[in-house]
Amino acid sequence: MAYSANIRIRTDYRVDGRPSSCRRDGTSALYLQIIIEGKVRQMPLELAWPPSHFDRESGRLLPRHADDNQCQDYNLICQQALGDANEVFTEFRLRRQPVTLDGFLREYRSPLSKVSLLDYFNTKLSQRRRDGLICELSYQSQFGSLKTLRQFAGGRDLLFVALAARQFPEKFEAWLRSQGLNAMTRWNKHKTVRTYIRLALRDNIYFIDPYLDYKVHKPKKGNWRPLFRRDLQLLDAYYQTLEVGSAKREVLQRWLFGLASCGLRISDQARIDQDWRIHNLMVFVPWKSRKTGRRVAIELSQRAQELWDDAMRERPPGRRTVFTAMSGQKSNKYLHEIQEELGLTIRLHNHVARHTFATLFLEAGGQLHILKEYLGHANINSTMIYVETTPDSLRLAAHQVDGLFGERMEKPRSLDTSSAPPPRRFIMKR
Repeated sequence: MAYSANIRIRTDYRVDGRPSSCRRDGTSALYLQIIIEGKVRQMPLELAWPPSHFDRESGRLLPRHADDNQCQDYNLICQQALGDANEVFTEFRLRRQPVTLDGFLREYRSPLSKVSLLDYFNTKLSQRRRDGLICELSYQSQFGSLKTLRQFAGGRDLLFVALAARQFPEKFEAWLRSQGLNAMTRWNKHKTVRTYIRLALRDNIYFIDPYLDYKVHKPKKGNWRPLFRRDLQLLDAYYQTLEVGSAKREVLQRWLFGLASCGLRISDQARIDQDWRIHNLMVFVPWKSRKTGRRVAIELSQRAQELWDDAMRERPPGRRTVFTAMSGQKSNKYLHEIQEELGLTIRLHNHVARHTFATLFLEAGGQLHILKEYLGHANINSTMIYVETTPDSLRLAAHQVDGLFGERMEKPRSLDTSSAPPPRRFIMKR
């Protein structure tokens, strides 16, 4: 099949009714000429140059004078356009598809790279953020995975057509292990890359999905552990000592609220709007339910209401969200500093608030199926991940065994559940 791409300059002007090779200012428009099976398409480059300083054989601009920087810049633009056209031709050839003029124009004009996974990932990620398809925290997390993928590539390109043949997932997994990343982090990196590979397939980029025969299993438990009750009380007391407006106070304020509001996900914490609250209820559509529009309501505990009120009084002018929208990576940095200051043995992380709530709720006698609703899980197996055996839960079990023999014993003080019942979470019917 015959096809070609070249840089050309117009010579078919008419000036004062007469044929001319250039316009009145002595320049002519440059364009990219595409020829496919005898069909010609001229694609303007929005550039103009004197015909006398254009080499028609090579398609390059010649300098008009010494140190003609504009000539160098225009040549770069022309070569970029030519390179993009040849990249499209190459892709059709690798896919063993016939090149048609319509097919060429459709792919040439697409901002998404049809050849490189890295280029596609970068462009698609920005598009999804601009279109509101991912929240800011998801963008930061996925951008981190893109950076990891670039480090893995080591300056090389990752061509779609070569991913499966070169056993991409296996090599990526081996490299992630060599970097010392834990199982949950490795799973998350694979999950993000696999998402963009499948988006590319939906965008009609033709290649073999390298993850078809490679299964990435999510670890049953993360790398984090829940805090003890005394650690939580220490954090709450420490929060009261922090200076209003400081980054640590804002981060810990949001962290404590996430725990006090039934383990609210961080993707929802950063989006909380002042209009979500109706008296002691917080009514909203969780980020994970945005496609279905399922609305939920959380009855805010007394501590959650106090933290909300603190945030409303202290938030900087112009901020619509109630709590800080600081990225997960940055807020985790501050949480780690707080952990070191207080000498906590448990790693402090954004997700630890959710894990701590779940563990202490069950420890206090809460039921697993109720916890499932609090955490917004569709499957009880997801909730089981949060089931943690702690010293307090073992002491409670021993107390319950003694109760089987009819002995009347006081419950361990640390497990006193005589306080008000936990807040309610329910689904709002439309």
